[in-house]
Amino acid sequence: MKDLSQERIEKSPNFVKDKAVGAMFGFIKGGFVNKQNTSMMISGDDLVHLQEEMAKNLGLKSQNLGENSQNSTKFSNENSQKLNEKSVNLNSTQNSQIPHKNSPQSKFQAILSLLNTPKVRISSIKSDLTQMQEASFVWFGHSSYLIKLGGKHILIDPILQDNAAPVPFIIKAFNGADIYTPYELPNIDFLIITHNHYDHLSKKTIKALAHKVDKAIVPLGVGKYLKAWGVDESDITELDWDEVAKFDDFVFYCLTTRHFSGRGLFDQNKSLWASFLLEHKGKRLFFGGDSGYGEHFRDFGERFESIDIAFLENGQFNEQWAFIHAFPHQSLQIARELHAKAIMSVHNAKFKLAPHAWNEPLRQLHTLYTQDSWDFELLMPQIGQITPLWEKFELKPWWN
Repeated sequence: MKDLSQERIEKSPNFVKDKAVGAMFGFIKGGFVNKQNTSMMISGDDLVHLQEEMAKNLGLKSQNLGENSQNSTKFSNENSQKLNEKSVNLNSTQNSQIPHKNSPQSKFQAILSLLNTPKVRISSIKSDLTQMQEASFVWFGHSSYLIKLGGKHILIDPILQDNAAPVPFIIKAFNGADIYTPYELPNIDFLIITHNHYDHLSKKTIKALAHKVDKAIVPLGVGKYLKAWGVDESDITELDWDEVAKFDDFVFYCLTTRHFSGRGLFDQNKSLWASFLLEHKGKRLFFGGDSGYGEHFRDFGERFESIDIAFLENGQFNEQWAFIHAFPHQSLQIARELHAKAIMSVHNAKFKLAPHAWNEPLRQLHTLYTQDSWDFELLMPQIGQITPLWEKFELKPWWN
């Protein structure tokens, strides 16, 4: 299996190099961070540029944009101003609990707040995963979900009965959010891993599932983990950005995201992070992985023209790392730029990886969606609920 050079990684138009020190956040999110080369935290000057960039993308007037603004897409629809105002209002409660962005304590207070798992209980449903109907999915919380399509089971970023950190006593799953074990899953025809962070790639889960996996599709540099944890090397397909893997009538496109990778002190950005698009008999499913907002979503929309359902991250956002995770209002804009017919909100409701409340991403997204008219459907099922892929979904605010 192949590691990647830093030069290769920096060819990505979505690589964000920043000089800020993010040692604690890196430890939680992906091992330790190389202080000389981190792509996850935002310095004070870059934060100002980011806010101006976001304002421009949301249809607001802005001056003196930073250099990163050229990698963004303008929010061009006529409701952009209204959506931004609503988003600002929704964020007021969250932001009041965090020091001002210019405060020297702001970064580390945001990061240290992640060390304690809130004492909450998540409402969830225990379903028989062996009885899933055709064209359906089950969400396991955060970014883990199982899809049944064309008689095949497709599993994305499974974290089951495990925490999301390199040590066992932090970033534990919320009560009620981790109700499935790997042993309850059916045989897996396609395992998809989007990147190597602990909240997307679990050694414990992969080792338990390895004998059930027929094919694994991962970004370059990620296959070595699966091989070490029991998946046969001949069953692992590593893809570079913009490469394609075909298995009969299942076609997987490996696409870029605006993120980073790493699990330890010396492996920062030595493997790829990716999103994936699956084509099967005229249907297109987008698995977004982790990504900050960027022009790549518009490019995907133009390239693929229409996406039937997009699983998009919505959660773990904060202005201190806003380049690598999308905010709720950005998730709606991303859906529009992808030309998605439906979106499923993921990356929430299981782990605390940002200072906001566990249900804040769901509450904000639902409020913004229901207050305006959108040309796509929003899916927000409970953890464990078997949900049809193509049928109309009734929105029920279970997170309240």
